[in-house]
Amino acid sequence: MFVVILWSGFLISAVTCRLRRRQAAQYSGVSDSWIDLLLEFHKAQCYFSGTLMIAALTYGIYEINMLITYMLIPLATNGVLPIAFAYLLLAYYNKSSAGITLLTVAVYILSSVVYWSLYAHLIPIGPKTTQYSVYEQFMYKLSSIPACGGYSALAVCPDNMTLGTAPVRSAGNRLRVLTPLIWTFSTIVLVGLLGRQLYQWHCERRNSAGYDPSSECSDPQRENHKSTHSLAWRIAFWVTAVASLAGIGMQVSLLTIATSLKMTDRWNWTFGQVVAVTIWIPPLLEYLYGEISKFLRIV
Repeated sequence: MFVVILWSGFLISAVTCRLRRRQAAQYSGVSDSWIDLLLEFHKAQCYFSGTLMIAALTYGIYEINMLITYMLIPLATNGVLPIAFAYLLLAYYNKSSAGITLLTVAVYILSSVVYWSLYAHLIPIGPKTTQYSVYEQFMYKLSSIPACGGYSALAVCPDNMTLGTAPVRSAGNRLRVLTPLIWTFSTIVLVGLLGRQLYQWHCERRNSAGYDPSSECSDPQRENHKSTHSLAWRIAFWVTAVASLAGIGMQVSLLTIATSLKMTDRWNWTFGQVVAVTIWIPPLLEYLYGEISKFLRIV
């Protein structure tokens, strides 16, 4: 959702500058701090998702456990689409360095490995599935955690006994249908961006050794702005961004599975959840510090 907020900020800034007919240099100056926030946020979400996926690899994802499967598949796709979406924004605004690209690819590969490992164990919930089998696959395993009293489900988590087959079947259908769409779309976007980045780096390397007029690569110093913000590239960017927004909507729907199946309580945060949230604070503090410093210099 934070990626969507950042994209909305770029959209509002672009529309405002278009209406006021400002120069490109002025637009760049206005959005520099916002782009820096995007860059720092992307690093934070890569470190967060990468750490989460490494932990998932040691959490028994290669065993058939429907509770783990339903819990971790949405987290795995959360390390796929938002990563590709943020990298798209960075590539459009010329902030995708080699280090950022390698970090993005590494996290994407980790998330993909975890996702497909879990997807292979996604058991269909058919019409013959009984309420007891739902309890056996989900609620019995869920009640084993300390928060539910260690198998004392009736004493500590009585609401789990009332869950029928319909919510589980609905969640399974969403995981089975939406997640491959999210992964396929994100992969196409990321591969396309990587191909474009590699072509640009190839051109820069050739031009650094001497400009060849007969070469297909143009001088990056003269043509960088023109090639980067050509009409075709702008159209492709905005179309892909809008499609990514639809994918983010699907992803939010997947993330609600944990609460709809009563596998977690959104209001009861554990120690680990509180610690995990702090990884997003430094980019926001750095952005606020920069904006306050600019305001004080103006005053």
